[in-house]
Amino acid sequence: MSKKISLVFLALFGLGITGSHAQKLFKKANKQFEVKAYNLAISNYHKSLQEEDANNDLAKLRLAESYRKTNRPIEAVQWYRKSNPSVEKHPSHYLNYAHTLKGIGKYDEAQEMYWGYKEHDPIIGEHYAQSCEFAKNNLKDIEKFDLQLFGANSKYADFGVSFYKGKVVFSSFRKSLDGVVGDRKDQHIRAKSKNRLVYAISDNPSMNDPLHLLRDAIKEDQNMGPISYATNLSRCAYTKNEFKNGFDFVGVKDNDLSIYLAEANENGDFADEIPFKHNEIGYATGFPCLAFGGSALYFSSNRPGGFGGYDIYVSYFKDGDWTYPENLGGQVNSSGNEITPHFDGQHLYFSSDFHHGLGGFDVFKSKVVDGEWSFAHNLGKGVNSLSDDYFFAVNPRTRDFYFTSNRLGGRGKDDIYIATPLDQEDLLVYEEALVPTAVNLNDMQKSDAMASNAKRVNEELEVPKAFKLSELESNQVKAIPPSAKIEDSESTAFVPERVKISDYQNTDEVPERVKLPSAKTDVIVNPEVSATAATEAEMRLDLELSTAKLVAVNEILKAQDDVYFIQVAALFRSKVNLNDYKALTKYGNLYKIYKTNSTKIRLGFYLNRTEAEAVLEDVRRLGFRDAFIAHEPLDLHEVQLAVESAGESDPYASNYKVRLASYEEPQFFDLSSVKDLGKIEQWTKKGWTIFVLSGYRTLEDAESARVKAINRGYVSAELVIDNGGVLERLVKN
Repeated sequence: MSKKISLVFLALFGLGITGSHAQKLFKKANKQFEVKAYNLAISNYHKSLQEEDANNDLAKLRLAESYRKTNRPIEAVQWYRKSNPSVEKHPSHYLNYAHTLKGIGKYDEAQEMYWGYKEHDPIIGEHYAQSCEFAKNNLKDIEKFDLQLFGANSKYADFGVSFYKGKVVFSSFRKSLDGVVGDRKDQHIRAKSKNRLVYAISDNPSMNDPLHLLRDAIKEDQNMGPISYATNLSRCAYTKNEFKNGFDFVGVKDNDLSIYLAEANENGDFADEIPFKHNEIGYATGFPCLAFGGSALYFSSNRPGGFGGYDIYVSYFKDGDWTYPENLGGQVNSSGNEITPHFDGQHLYFSSDFHHGLGGFDVFKSKVVDGEWSFAHNLGKGVNSLSDDYFFAVNPRTRDFYFTSNRLGGRGKDDIYIATPLDQEDLLVYEEALVPTAVNLNDMQKSDAMASNAKRVNEELEVPKAFKLSELESNQVKAIPPSAKIEDSESTAFVPERVKISDYQNTDEVPERVKLPSAKTDVIVNPEVSATAATEAEMRLDLELSTAKLVAVNEILKAQDDVYFIQVAALFRSKVNLNDYKALTKYGNLYKIYKTNSTKIRLGFYLNRTEAEAVLEDVRRLGFRDAFIAHEPLDLHEVQLAVESAGESDPYASNYKVRLASYEEPQFFDLSSVKDLGKIEQWTKKGWTIFVLSGYRTLEDAESARVKAINRGYVSAELVIDNGGVLERLVKN
C-alpha cells in the first residue's frame, strides 16, 4: 500500500514540475517581451504553448506581437487568428492585428476591423478605415518612379543613406565585412547586434565593389547612425542608437536614441563629438538632418508636449548655440509617429505611420507656404509600399531618391532602394524606342506602307491564293453563303449566314437559323444588350485586332485585387534582351508590364506571398541578385506576355491562328469548349478581351480548327496571322 502511495506521490510531483516549468517558460517569455527581446520571447512562447497550456490566448497574442515587431507579418497574422482578439478585451492587440492585415495588403479585412475598432475609439477607427480606401485607390495610380535595389545591400539590415563629397554613407548590421575596406585586419564585426557606418564611392555600387569603414580602428564605431552632413561646412550630426537587426526603429526603448554633433574630416569620419544640447533624459531624440548649411537641425523625438508618439522638431544654430526645439505643427505631425526627416532645400521629406498611406510607415513631403508647413503629401506607390518606408534622402548630384524599406523581396531585414522619378522627357524616349508600331487594318488601302506590309506577309508566309489580307470596313460584315455547309472530320453542321444585326430592329427578330449565341459571339456579350448597342459593338470590333496584346495562354486572366511579380528588369535607361531571362521561365511566364512612364520585365505572377518569396530565392541563386518582388493589383491593360513558361511553346508552330470571339468580360468565355482545338490565347485591347486559338504548324491545320470552332457555335471564328505580335486577319475571297 505504501508503495502505491509513493508512486502516486511521484506522479503528482512530476506533473507539478512540468507545470511549474511551463509557467516559468511563460513568465520568462513575458519578461523578454517586456524588454523587447522579441526573438527570445518567440522561442519561449512557442515552448510554453507546446508544453503546458495550448489555449493560453495571452501567449498567442504576445507571440503575434513579437512576430509583428520583428517584421514577420505572415506569422503574426496566423497567431492573431488563433488568439482572435476582441476589441472589448484587447483593444491594442485588435488594432495591431488590423495594422498587420493592412501591411500585407488585406485592405478589406483590415477595414472591417477598423470599423469594429470605432466602438473603442471612433476617431482612430474612422481614420484608419479611410486610410484603407486611400491605399486601394493609390495602388491603382500610374508608376511615378523607376525602382532598383541599392547594389551594396546585404542579407542584414542596411539603412539611412546620406551623401558627403561623392560618398554614399549608410548604416549596416552586416556581421562579416568581407570585401569591405577598412583599418581592422580581422574585418569582422565582433558584436552581433551592432550597426556601423560604412560608405561606398559609387552612387550604386555592385555587390563586388568594396565598401569602406567610416571610422578608424581606435575610435568607437558601433551603434552609430544614421548620420547627416552639413553642406559647405564640416559639421555633422548622428544618432547613437540601440537598434536591433530587423526590429522597429521606433519604440525599441523609450530613451534609446540621442543626437551627437561633431566635426567631419575630408573622408567623412568625425571627431570632437558633443551631445546635442536638447537631448532629453528618459526620451528619444534622433534621426537628425542638418539643413541650411548646418544652421538648422531637424530631428524626431517622443518628448512630452507633442502631438503623440514621435514628432518632428527643428532647432536653429544662432549666436553660437542651438535654440529650443520647435514642433513643426499639426500639418506635419500627428497622433502617430513622424520620423527620419530630410530637407533638400525646398521640401521636407519624412515618414509617418498615421497619415493616410499604403501600409506601415510611408514617406511624405511638405514645404513652407506663407510661413506655414503645407499638409503632408504622400509620395505614392513606388517609394511607398505595404511595408515600412523611411530614411528618405535626395542624392544632390543625381537627384535620385534613396530610401530604406523592409518591403517584401529585399535582400535583408531592411534594404536601401533607389527611386528615379519618371518625367515626360524620359517617357517620350521610351515610347519611341520600345513600343512597336501598330498596324491599323482599316487604313491598309490608304497607306502604301501598310499595303507593302500586307504583300510581304502574303509572300513570306506563302499564303495560298485563296487567302489574302483584306481591308475591313467598320460598317460591313463579310457573308458566308446561306446554303453553305462546312465539313470536318467529326461532324457536319449548318453554318448560319453572317448578317448585319442592324438589318433587324432587335435580336428577337433575327431568324432562328442566324441568331447568335450570347456567350460565344463578338456582339452579344450580354443577353440583355439591345440590337443598336450590339451593332455599335460589332462596328467597333473591326478595330480590335490592331495593337492588341497577348496576356495569357491556356488560362483566363481577370483583374485581381493584388498579385505578386518578380521584377527582373526595368526598361528605363537601357534596353533588355529577353533571351537573357529565358532561364527563369521554369518558374513562370515573363511579362512586359507597360506603365504610363516605363516598362518592366517581370516573372510571375503569383497569388501567394510565400510562393513569390520562394521563387525569388531561386531567381537570385541563378544570378539575378537585383530581382525583387512587386505587389500590386493586376491590370490587364498593362500586361503583355513576353515569354511563355518553359515547355509551353512549340518551336515549330506557324503564325496562323484562329480568332474566336471578343468579350467585354473574359469570364464569359468557356475554356473547355475549345481546349482540344489548340492552345487558347487571351489578348486584350481597349477594354475588350479577344480569344485566339494557336499552335498550328500549317495553314490547313488552322483552317480545320476554324471549321470545328464554327460548328461549336463560334460563328465569327476567322483566320488571323500573328505578325510579330500584331494580329492581322485572313479571310476567303
